[in-house]
Amino acid sequence: MSDNSAQLLINPRLWRPLRVQKDKKSLPFRVVRAVLYYSGILKVAHYTRAWGSFLRSANFDEAGFIKQDCGLCGFPRLIRLYESDSGIRCPRCLGGTTAMSLAAVINREVPETASKRVYELSTRGPLYAYLSDRFDHVTGSEFWPEVQPGDWQDGFQCQNVEHLTYADESFDLLTSTEVFEHVVDDLQGYREARRVLVPGGTMIFSVPLLLDQDTIERAVMRDGQIHHLTEPEYHDDAIRGPNKVLAFRTYGLDIVDRLLEAGFREAVIDRSSLGVFGGYGRAIIIARA
Repeated sequence: MSDNSAQLLINPRLWRPLRVQKDKKSLPFRVVRAVLYYSGILKVAHYTRAWGSFLRSANFDEAGFIKQDCGLCGFPRLIRLYESDSGIRCPRCLGGTTAMSLAAVINREVPETASKRVYELSTRGPLYAYLSDRFDHVTGSEFWPEVQPGDWQDGFQCQNVEHLTYADESFDLLTSTEVFEHVVDDLQGYREARRVLVPGGTMIFSVPLLLDQDTIERAVMRDGQIHHLTEPEYHDDAIRGPNKVLAFRTYGLDIVDRLLEAGFREAVIDRSSLGVFGGYGRAIIIARA
């Protein structure tokens, strides 16, 4: 399960009540959600559901605690549910090794200043909570294919990374967790990311990454239809559920070439977090505008 699919830090930012909009049909639903939020019921329900999911996948022969600080919330222990990259979690914030790896790179590469404007391609999850605690100006968005970019759905703004509605040079830092493998035209997405970053801005993100070969293209879009080039691969999604989002590719070492082609002046694969968190960690991509 990905960090974003957990949706669950014990942090009020992650269970914000849905913004009441002018859609009268949805107003009763939004009022109920707001009541559940302020009563605390929604937070408890989300947290219980996530831990139930984790425990169902746990291998108790391999489970145990790791004496190491969480890179997201600072909790002094990590928990190992099973021997796997996705089996390491923080018991307090539920962050996994991907979000911790991202945070480690962000801590090193991006000075913490109140003036930094950050855009994260999600509105929930451990990384979003970490960014919201670290920086004063954090913008998040979600993606629904049926919603016009810039419009609001269920209290969150919709954005399509291939057609962002933000002005040029709007952000100092752009982050994402396991997003670009699902973008149909990822090169266009990278161009848009470059466009909304200020000169000298940084994009720090993760994708499933092969460190010994080039990218495997899994599917393409032609004439509005998806054509599969390999066995279809679907990933979990915090909004849509498990195994719901098609992966168009599995990235390899040539991801840096795509970023340079999109206009970034520098792109590197940072491997400093590999093996750091309970023996696991993720390679993170850094691209500078």
